Amino acid sequence: MQFPVIHLNGTSKAELLKGYTDALNALDAAMVALAAVTVHGRDYYVIGSDAASIAFEEHNARRQALQNVHAELEAIAINISDQ
Repeated sequence: MQFPVIHLNGTSKAELLKGYTDALNALDAAMVALAAVTVHGRDYYVIGSDAASIAFEEHNARRQALQNVHAELEAIAINISDQ
């Protein structure tokens, strides 16, 4: 992963950190909202017997994708903070 480098001709540390912090806060809100979504069999049974389990797996994959992006942005923010 490439991390930004704080230097005189680049974006300020404060501006970089604010951008990543804002993105992390937005992801936190998205993760809470997505966790509140319920995948229930009653919404899928008319499609077929496996539809609910497939939907549940897809839902969990979306949650994991957000967690992965969050972890990457957090690593970048920590790196910026440590510079």
